[in-house]
Amino acid sequence: AALSALPPAAADPQGYMLGYYAAGESQELIDQLCSAFAWILPLGGVVMTYPVGWMLDNLSMWQCVFALSFAGVMHSALTLVQGTAALYAGFLLFAYYRAALFGTMATEVAFTFGHGNFGKLWGILYLVAGAANMTLPAIAKLGTDSGSFAYINAAQLLAGGLLLGYPLWLYLREGG
Repeated sequence: AALSALPPAAADPQGYMLGYYAAGESQELIDQLCSAFAWILPLGGVVMTYPVGWMLDNLSMWQCVFALSFAGVMHSALTLVQGTAALYAGFLLFAYYRAALFGTMATEVAFTFGHGNFGKLWGILYLVAGAANMTLPAIAKLGTDSGSFAYINAAQLLAGGLLLGYPLWLYLREGG
């Protein structure tokens, strides 16, 4: 397909953000990716229930938290790669991450702080997460207005990389 004569970002902003510059092809690709994500995300929760449960039953807490954290970092890294295969791999990692997040972190909070404190702490965590989620429209607007989410994704990758210190701390605390 012929590329547009206009600069890529002006001719096809959505395709440009995905790394595809042919206007006619990018909308079809966007539709395919949205459809795939709409199937992968809920199925990932169903498919990953047993593996996540197995991990929580058979691995140490630091290993489970490391797997969760590593999946989040890898998802963030894949958001910086422009290519369809990377996007699909990112979808799969996100589906695992979403399925594993609740079980792993609920287990961590209960084991670390005790069941008597679980409700209060879980409520505080949800409050903090809800407040953080309220920043997402502003972050999305920054990315959309600039024509690229690369710097936002890079910041997420950096934060995730720094948070990999938590599983290391758990490992050392367990006497690893």
